[in-house]
Amino acid sequence: MKFSAFIAAVAMAVSHGSCFAAAKNTAPPKWQLEPTSFMGINLEGNLKYDVNQCPSGYELPTTLCWKSYSDELYEVWGLPKVGIDNLRMDVKIVDSNLQYMRLTTYADQFEKFRDLLTQKYGKPTYSGTEVVKTKAGATFNNEKLIWQGVNITMTLSKYSDDIETSALYIISEKAVAKATVKNQQRMNEAASKL
Repeated sequence: MKFSAFIAAVAMAVSHGSCFAAAKNTAPPKWQLEPTSFMGINLEGNLKYDVNQCPSGYELPTTLCWKSYSDELYEVWGLPKVGIDNLRMDVKIVDSNLQYMRLTTYADQFEKFRDLLTQKYGKPTYSGTEVVKTKAGATFNNEKLIWQGVNITMTLSKYSDDIETSALYIISEKAVAKATVKNQQRMNEAASKL
């Protein structure tokens, strides 16, 4: 699943009610442990100013630093060791604000990841399973957990882009709202030309 498609799907689920939504007329419980930073990165800040750029060369960084894929996409290196194998982080920055953070690992690390997040951030706001289908036609139950806060939404999926990868998305609600307004303006402008 592409990053932008995932962000649009999460934004739609959050604004229109999720498949994991609680029964009607009941508000989800407030997320008491909503973070303002994650793994040393300020979720309200700008990665480019809060964390150093990685040095050039072939040595693996041992402290947090970033490498640029493009003007908006960054890979973060030197993550703290938390007991999850092959943990990788990508960040998208739009208009100097963190739009989302994506952490990936092997799918066999999902239970460790889930337990670690639950221990640190409490019980998820929503949890459930959905059936995913591979290109070859095999089906799997995909466990999904969502922590919905005022400022951020964290979504952990056992299977992300493929059945070998688990992913955690940390999405800024402000950035999603801003992007939604921008996209609506672009759509209105394009529609006016029809």
